[in-house]
Amino acid sequence: MEKSIILERGNTCWWKNNKHRKETTCKLKKIKKMGWKLCWKKKIRQKVEQIDTRIFYEYRFKIE
Repeated sequence: MEKSIILERGNTCWWKNNKHRKETTCKLKKIKKMGWKLCWKKKIRQKVEQIDTRIFYEYRFKIE
């Protein structure tokens, strides 16, 4: 069984980057404690027209 989630991992602003990385780390630790294993992660590319400064990653987990 596989599961995919998208998390905000960073930002161009340094203090927002620290905040989002810490939140993502806590969420990933909770998922791993439930027995899920990380298969891969992929950075989601933004469109050029967007002004959004957030950085998103897609994480794929599987359970054994």
